[in-house]
Formats: sequence, C-alpha cells, structure tokens
Amino acid sequence: MGERKIAQILRRTLRKRMAGWMYAAIFTTLFMCVHAQDTTASWKQMPTAQAVNKGGDVTLSCEINNPGQFQINVIWSFNGKSITFNRNPFSPSTSDPRRSIVGANVETDFNLRITNLSLVDNGVYSCQVQGTDLTADAKLTVVVVPGTAVITTNNSGTSKEGDTVFFNCSSFGGNPPPTISWFRDNEPIQPSSDIQYSPAAELGGSTSSKLSWRLRRADNEKMFACRVSNQANPSTPRTANTAANVQFAPVVNFGPYNPLILREGATEQVACTVEANPQVTSVEWLIDGVSIGNTRSVRLLDPVRLTDRGQHTCIARNIIGSSNATLTLDVQYPPKIEIINIQEGNRLTVNESSRVNLTCSVRANPPATEIVWRKNGTLQVAQPALIFQTVTRNRAGMYRCTAKNTLTLSKRSPEVQESSKPAELVVQYRPGRAVINAHPEVVIGDPINLKCTVGDKGIPEAQLFWERVGSTTQYSPGEDLNIPRAALDDNGSYRCTPKNKLGRGPHGEISVGVNEIPTWLQQNSIFPARSVSVGDVGIRLACRARGKPAPNIEWLKNGVPIENNGELFTIRTEEKIIDTYSYNVTGYLEFRGTQRLTGIQVDDTANYTCLGSNHLSESRGGGKLSSSVELLVRYAPMLDRTQDKVAVDMNQTASLVCQSQAYPAVTFRWIRAGQPITADGRRSFSESSGAGLQTSTLTITRVSQGDLGNYSCIATNPVGETTVNIDLTVRRQPDAPTNLRVRENTWDSVLLEWTPGFNGGYDQTFVIVKTNSSGKEEIQVGFVMQYNITGLFPDTSYTFQVYGKNALKAGDYSQGVPVRTAALYVPPASDATFNGETGTLQFKSQYDQYCIRVEIEKKNAEGVLEWQEATPCAPPTVGDNSIKIQDSTVSSLRVALCLTSRPEVCGAFSVVNATRVDTTKSDIPIEVVGIIAGVCGGVLLILVIILIVCCCRKKKAGEKGPLENENRGPRPQFDHHPPSYVSGGGFDNPAVDRSLDVVDFDDPASTGVFATHTSGMNGNVQYGSLDRNKMRPANGHVNHGNHSPDWQKPPPYTPDTSYEVQNAFNNGLDEHEMNRRNMERSGHPYYNMQNMPNKSPLIHPGMNGIQKPDGMSVRSGHESGYSTPDPNKPKKVIYEVIV
Repeated sequence: MGERKIAQILRRTLRKRMAGWMYAAIFTTLFMCVHAQDTTASWKQMPTAQAVNKGGDVTLSCEINNPGQFQINVIWSFNGKSITFNRNPFSPSTSDPRRSIVGANVETDFNLRITNLSLVDNGVYSCQVQGTDLTADAKLTVVVVPGTAVITTNNSGTSKEGDTVFFNCSSFGGNPPPTISWFRDNEPIQPSSDIQYSPAAELGGSTSSKLSWRLRRADNEKMFACRVSNQANPSTPRTANTAANVQFAPVVNFGPYNPLILREGATEQVACTVEANPQVTSVEWLIDGVSIGNTRSVRLLDPVRLTDRGQHTCIARNIIGSSNATLTLDVQYPPKIEIINIQEGNRLTVNESSRVNLTCSVRANPPATEIVWRKNGTLQVAQPALIFQTVTRNRAGMYRCTAKNTLTLSKRSPEVQESSKPAELVVQYRPGRAVINAHPEVVIGDPINLKCTVGDKGIPEAQLFWERVGSTTQYSPGEDLNIPRAALDDNGSYRCTPKNKLGRGPHGEISVGVNEIPTWLQQNSIFPARSVSVGDVGIRLACRARGKPAPNIEWLKNGVPIENNGELFTIRTEEKIIDTYSYNVTGYLEFRGTQRLTGIQVDDTANYTCLGSNHLSESRGGGKLSSSVELLVRYAPMLDRTQDKVAVDMNQTASLVCQSQAYPAVTFRWIRAGQPITADGRRSFSESSGAGLQTSTLTITRVSQGDLGNYSCIATNPVGETTVNIDLTVRRQPDAPTNLRVRENTWDSVLLEWTPGFNGGYDQTFVIVKTNSSGKEEIQVGFVMQYNITGLFPDTSYTFQVYGKNALKAGDYSQGVPVRTAALYVPPASDATFNGETGTLQFKSQYDQYCIRVEIEKKNAEGVLEWQEATPCAPPTVGDNSIKIQDSTVSSLRVALCLTSRPEVCGAFSVVNATRVDTTKSDIPIEVVGIIAGVCGGVLLILVIILIVCCCRKKKAGEKGPLENENRGPRPQFDHHPPSYVSGGGFDNPAVDRSLDVVDFDDPASTGVFATHTSGMNGNVQYGSLDRNKMRPANGHVNHGNHSPDWQKPPPYTPDTSYEVQNAFNNGLDEHEMNRRNMERSGHPYYNMQNMPNKSPLIHPGMNGIQKPDGMSVRSGHESGYSTPDPNKPKKVIYEVIV
C-alpha cells in the first residue's frame, strides 16, 4: 500500500472516533508493513551455471534490486568456503588476483569475474545477501580436452572363431569426464552389457571403457576403435583402434553366378573365392573330374573357347582344414551366317527375268530365334531362303540376311544379338532420264557450272554427253559442264544425254542466262553544277546506262525519290538493244508538270541524283549507279515574315531578326521612318549565314519609348530587293490564334489545329474552349498547335475556340469552329421481357462489347416521374441474359445497350412492360356454378331463337329493297357497365398515349369503335371512327348510371379494304382468317394480342362479338387493333367482330 491508502484508512478511523492510543498503534503497524513491503531486496540477476574452456574468463552474475537504499553485504563462496565479502577478499587466504567483483552499480552489482581459468576453479559458487533469504548457487565447469585414447586387448594371433576377447579404452584427464564410444569398421557398436564404462574417480583422472566381444570369422582384420570426447572436443574426438585376428578353415565359393555363362571370344576370369586364416597352403582345379594342375585360385580364359564348357571344381587347404566348390561353365555366341550361292565379293549379277536363289545358313548358341531377309531395311521374307522366280530391275539392290538370338550371360542383362551378312543383287538395264541442276543467273565474267544427274544411270553406268542447242561447239563428256568466263554469247539452252551399252536415256535441258551489271555509258550527259533562273523553261537532266536486264532509272532530289506523277516533274526513259543481248537505257528528268505554273521555281534549287540499277546492282555490283548534279536557282530575296513583332520591356535589350533566303547572297539595310539606321552606342548590327539562310540582327540596348515603332529590313541581291517590316512594342497579352481548323473527326474525338498568334513577348500556352448544349468547358493544353479532344458524345454539336495566355494575362479568343461528331450505331437489346412477379428482366445479346443499362420510372425528390438507373451497367454474355430488379413496385422499365468502355454512350432505349399472372381463384361453390351454367344455357337458347327470327326479318326486309340507311336503328339499352381499366394491365406502356386505355361503350357520344353485322356487303364488318376528344367526361370518369348521352349517328358504310385485302403477301388470307388460324394454333383467342393474359373473355352486354379481357385496355399488340397506328396503314382503330 502507499501513503495515500494509509491516509484513507486513518480518515475512516477518525470518523469512527477511535481512541487515540489505538489510532497510534494502527498507524505505526501499517506504516511499518508498508515500508517493509516497499523496501525488501530482490534478485535483479542471479548466478547461473556456466561451462568455460580452460584458460578462458568467466563472469558469474549477482545483481540485487535495492528499493530501500539500505546497506547490502554480499558474500561469494566456492565449494562452501567464503572467498569474497562485498568487493574484497573474505580473508587474506582467499585472495586471488584472478578474481574480482565487477558491475555497473557498486551498491547493487556484485558479479564475480575469474580470469585464466584452471581446474582448481571447477566447482560450485554461491552468492548470498546478508540479512536476507537471497542465496543462489551456480556450477562452474572448467572444460578440459580429454587425453590421448589408448586401446589394450587380450586378442592374440592364436584366437579362433568363437573365442571371446576384451578391448579396453582409456583416457587421462578431461573435464567434465569424457564419453567413450565403440566402433567396428566405422560402424557404431550400440551400448549393452558387453560395454562397461568407468568415469574418472577424481578431477582430471582416468576414464575407461571395456568391450567384451565374441569373435566371428567376419571379424578377421576388422578394425575396432574407441572415440573419446566431451564438451571441449565434440567434433574432434580422441581416437584409438586395433585390428582383430581370427583363425578359421578355408571357405570356397564361386560367387553369385553358378552356372557361369560366358561369351565366346571374350577375356574372362574364372575365380574361386577362398577365405581363410591362416592362408591356404594349396589350391587344386578339376575340369569334368580331371585335374589340370593349376594351383591358383584365379584362372584366366583369354579368349573364352567353346572347349571351356564343363564342370570346374576348386579345392583349397590350410592348417585348419580344407573345402571345395564346383562351377558349371557354359559358352554362348551370336549367330554365325554363311550365304549359299553368292558370287565373289558378296555380289550376284544377273540379267532381267532370270531366277535367283539366295540361302542363309546360321549357327548360334542359344539357337537363332529369327532369320529374315531385308532390302534397304525393308523386310522381304522371314525364312532362310530368298527366291525370285523372275527377277526384275526393281529387285536389284543390297540385300541382307539377319539372324537374332538372346545371350543370357552372367554378370549382365540379357542381350539380343543380331548378326547379318550382305548380298548385292545387280540387274542390268538402260539409263533413266537426265536432269540438269537449276542454275542461277550469271554475270559476264562469272564461271558457268552445270551439273547433270541421272536418277537411274542403268547397269552398266551410263556416260553423259553435253551440247548447246543450235551450236556445233564440242564439250567433254561427264557430269559437269564448266565455262570459266561467261560472255553474252554463252546465252542459250544446254542439253545433257545419258548413254550406256544398252542404249540412251531421255536427255535433260536447261536455259542459261548471262546478265550484265549496269554501267554508265561514256555519252552520259548529266552535267556538273550549274545555275538557272526562275522561270527558265526547257530545262532537263539526262543519264544513260547499259546492262542486262535493262537498268531501271530513278531520280532523287536532295536524296528523296521524285515521284513520277506529272505534277512538278516529268520522268521518262528510252530503251534500245545493243550487242544482241544488252540494253541501252536513257533516263530524262524534265522540269515541267501540271502544277508547275512557270518553268524553274525557287524550290528547284537542290542536288539531283540519277540512279541506275537492275536486280544485280545490290547483290553483285556494289550498289546502284549514282551520278549527281547541283542545280542552283537564282532568285530575289525571300524574307521571313513570321517574326514581324518583337516585344520588350523598357530599359531592356531588343533584338530584331531579319532572315533571308536567296541566291546569290544578299546585302542588308535597316531603315526607320525612311531614314537609314546606323550603329551607335545603343544600336548595333550582326550577320550570320548557314543552311542556305542569311540573317541580319539589329540589337537595341536600353530601349526607351522613342525606340518603339516600325523598323524596315531591306535585303538586296542582283536578282531583286525585298523589304520586311518589324514592329517593336512593349510586352503584352498574346494575340488571338488564327486558322483554327478540324483535322479529324470521329464519334468521340475531334483533332484541332491552329496557328499561334504573337506571344506578346512571353512564352504562351493555349486553352481550348468547348461549348455544347450542356455548357462551356476549358481545356488546358500547354504550348501545342494541335490537340485531340476525346470523351465526346456521338452525333453531338460542339463549338471550339482557342486562346493563348502568357505571364501577363489571357489573350483574345480565336474564331469558333462548329463541329458535329460522327454518329455511332449501338444495337438495341433484343427480345427483352420483364416478369413483374419475380422481378426478373430477361433479354438476348449478340455482342460482348456492350453492357446493359436498365432504368425504371420513379418519382424524384420533386415528385415528378423520371427514368432512373436501376442497376450498374454490366457487360452481358452472348446469348440469354437475366438481371434481377429488387423494386417489386416496378410496372415498366426500359433497357439499352451501352459501350463497356463508356457506359454513358448508349443505343436506343426499349420500354418493357411487366407481365403478372392472376393467381386469384374463384370461391363460388360448384353447386352455384352448375346453376349459373344452366341459366346461361337457357339464355343462350333464347338468344339463338331471337337471332334466327332477326335473320328471317332481315331477309324479308332485303327482299323489299336496298337499305336506306345502314346506320339507323333503335338505340340499344345497356343494363351493365363495361369492365373498368385496371392499372398495371398488359398494355401499360408509359411511352404510349393512354387516352385510349378506357373506352365507355355505353356512351354513344364516344363514337368509338362500333360494329354492326350485315348480311350484305360481302359479309364484311363495318368499322366506325373513334372520337378521342369525346371518350371521357370532364370529371375523368366513365359515364354510367343515369347518364344518357346522345348517340352520334354512325357514318355511312364505306368498304374498308386496308386490312381485308387478300394478296400475295398474306398468301390470300384476310386478317380475320389469319387471326382465326393463330387462335387455333395457340389454343386461346388472344394469340394475336401482345401481352394478353390467359383469361376467359368478357363479353360486353351491349356489343355481341367484341371481346375485351379483364384488366386490359382496348389497345392490342399486333394488328388486331391499334392505339398507335402503323404509319404504313390508315390510322383507325379496329376490333374483330366474331359472329
């Protein structure tokens, strides 16, 4: 506890009004406890055991925590005897200069340091703090390397197999006592009762280990070793060893191979392995029971013969006894082949159609498993005899008889041996066709080397004879025809013909072309450097070259090829044959063309080069022929007018630069206000020239207001004189850029280019101003004169302007350039449907570079309906796709495909209405349904009777005369209201006017769709017009109840053929017939109406035959009725009347 806690206890005690003596006692006790707890000494670092090599140094830790700051007395003891007290020896007898007390804090750190350790320092050290219970021991081990290991044994030279011997290993010294391990032939002997370990009885004494071992024959000459080690030499133990000597009778064996199988002709040894101690006194060999007098254990067979086969016995003896072993020896050899009926040299020469019999005789051990005849590696027969009853030339060739067996030799894996012997069959016949190798084109002076080959030279081999077609020149026969140096006269066709004693074969023929590398003709008239004047006409350059093939002439202007397009130059060539085979070509460069208004122009000054070449120029001629001329055009000075303004600050230096291009050279003059300018203290002139330009610079220092104004630079040469005006002004804002134009226009980018205005004396940068219906945007482009604006929208109008700005301020705008980006077609999302029950939008996509954008119609913060994005634009996959819409109140949505790279760029939106399934079920009992069905049947019977009566009356009326007014008749009485419009029905398309969604058929003033059935007019249904302005009353509701509007008279009948015409496009079917067939195929009568639910139709009581399903507007999907008419058809609403 602390003093604060003591004070709290005292206050509580005082509040209890304890007696003064008791308070004093408690306070004293608590104070002493707290003080004792806070001042008790403790270990900071205890001494720990250590092992240090002899001669090393060690520090034993003893550090105390002393929070009470009282006097600490520490005593170090060695093996129970005190050696130090605090930092001093405990007594004079314990003083040792190698010991010292060290530590950073002399009050609490009493670490014992001992240097130059020896064995006398080995023992237990104790650190004790007087007056406390703090005492700790630490063992110090002075590590000493063990002494030399020594092995002694009672094993003598007369020990026999089965005797027990002893090996004793000892080592003197070593601390801690070493361990002793035993090994036999470097293999460790595991500890057991046969090993007795005796550690040193005293420090640094002798440690020993005794091994008891029963001798075996295998122990003979084996090395027994001991290894002595401790902490001082764990990786370099002391080692001693001794060899065992065991006497035993001979043991004879022939190793793992018995019988022993050897290969004939090999050099092998037959050895009987004899193991004995002492050594054998004699060895004897027997073959098939007969002694051969050999006294060695190893017999050399060089080579192995077939006569070596048999039983080989080896007998060995020594002073202990004798033994023997027998080996079965077999000799194997590969197949040995001999061909019968072969002629000398393994060749058989026959004539065509003769009989051939070649027989292969084979000897082998083991016997041959396969004997075959092959020709060029192809199997002919698998038997010893090869017979041709009638040999043909294609049978000629090298045949080989091959025999195989498998040698199962000892010491080896089975070896398949194959022996073969050739036999050449020669069949004589005439030579085949000669072929001359394809020969490259040669150049005059090259050698011509032709080689003639014959695929089948015949038997005997044919000779080859050469000739040149149309020439009597004789050539030496042979495969090669060599002409050392080709000339133009060597052009022609060469023929090679093979011949032997049986006749000649078809000849070979090749055409040899001798070409000529282009060279300039002496009459080459391209002239040296010369000068002409602007406007000169009739100037042309010419060069002439010869070669074969004809050289191609090219013209260069300053190293750039001149196009022969007839605009500025006219290039033409003339060609003729010389020396029978060569061509003389003349090339002309004429300074005339369709875009050359005069003759010579200023920019005709250049170096003109004529190049002559054919395909040999690069490969053989070292490159194209080249001849050049420098054409200099004399013209009046042309001055640079782009630096017509120079801006400078007052008291600064201005440099007015006048740059001229002219020939000959010009002289410069500077004037101002009609007066020549001369050099003075503030004005100086300098001139320079290079790259065809001359420059004069007027420098004015400490510019003042009077120096501002216009300066004229005049350049003069013999041809003429030119003046340029330079305006010196103060620094200001940049001038407006000029010549702003569009270089390229795509659907999402526009490349602009402009000419910078005067920069006002400072570096300027440019800003592009983009304006469209969305507003204005500025684009910082730096100092460029061309910039590509990206991220635009397709088929959108923009206006672009540019202005410059410098360190002072922005300059004026350039003129605006209107641009309309290119259109971009993005296909619509096809076959989209939306299931309102599950909230699933399904659609098909044929593209993977677009994403799908889905929007739903919702109210914004102001309560206005607008299209809002429902899901992020996600890439669809090719084929069927589906998207889940989480909002269950959505009745319609619209979709579009957008660019994946730019989701804001979309194609046309398609509106998709939700489809919902009416899951309501009737609760009417079956009995009531039966009663209703019966009543309906009776009513239906009555209606049929009435219908028959009406038909009869109409028929009679028709007999009396034509109808006077088809549309007049008694007004029908309606006792029921038509079904009301249900929100969310099948045609709830917000993109379509809903004014036709509800029609009151009880209101005759609506002039809506009505129909009457007539017995005439080809049985067609009459269609009335729909007055949309009278469909609804002012209150927005349908008139019912007591409302009795006036009927509008139906219009006079006019046959409508716009939908009922039978033609080739509907295969002769009118629309009513097509709808009927659709109904039969789909199974319900609403097949022809888009998004029509599968419900029973409701028959309007006042209009028999007009069907209008519950919850549906009068608009239909295909062509059964139109709220938005097809523009290709008359705009009327049509309903189908079923009779």
